[in-house]
Amino acid sequence: MTRTISFLICLAVITACGDDELPFGDDNTSIIVDDNNQFAPGIIDPSGDGFEIADVVVGDSTVDVTVRYSGGCEAHIFDFTHSIKKVGTQVLVELNLVHSGNGDTCEAYPTTTVPLEVGKVAEIKQAMTDGNVIFRVVNAYDMSSWVAVYGMPAFPESQDCIFEIDAEDVICGDGLFANTWFKYAEVDGGPVYLQPSYLGSLSILSSNELEEGRYKVGVGLSEPFQSDPNIGICQAYPGPSLPVVIYCIEKI
Repeated sequence: MTRTISFLICLAVITACGDDELPFGDDNTSIIVDDNNQFAPGIIDPSGDGFEIADVVVGDSTVDVTVRYSGGCEAHIFDFTHSIKKVGTQVLVELNLVHSGNGDTCEAYPTTTVPLEVGKVAEIKQAMTDGNVIFRVVNAYDMSSWVAVYGMPAFPESQDCIFEIDAEDVICGDGLFANTWFKYAEVDGGPVYLQPSYLGSLSILSSNELEEGRYKVGVGLSEPFQSDPNIGICQAYPGPSLPVVIYCIEKI
């Protein structure tokens, strides 16, 4: 089941809109949420116009996506559709974000935050209430994506080594590299990990050993790691984690 919600971003028309640095801010940017799609100019191209996702933050009822795009002289529209599936014991909500620049030819590069009001969708609201939801925000133009969970920082998915992170040994960890996981955040005084679960390419590493240290990685959300049933289960808990597939890894 999918549903489309539109956001119209009205940017003040400035005579020097070809300049690189313009005073875009709260005073001259407004975001209008309209569930009936009344602002959308018909059906826009499913891939839309180019833009970048700079960050994603999950709030109590919204997923706030920071976007950057070329323009500054026309209204810009962001639409999204959603799909839901189970990943292990968690619910994965995929938000496909489409941008229409309405033919804006200005060359400024504004940054703004688009609040996707996912709390208006009953299934997503219930999953957020249960506290077991993962969001993947997909840029429909270039298919880049970010993964975010409430209370945790988002991370970009990529097959290229673009994300810097520390590898460290964790108590009772179990994964592709045994108990060596990627630590990428501290939440409420405790660590949050990415659990290496699968390799995107067999040529990445020649063994299942990974030393501690700083790495550049390319990762994506994956299915949970399947433990060897012949190995005993440690009863300690290493902390909140998300399973990831490893596409690229380079020691720094």
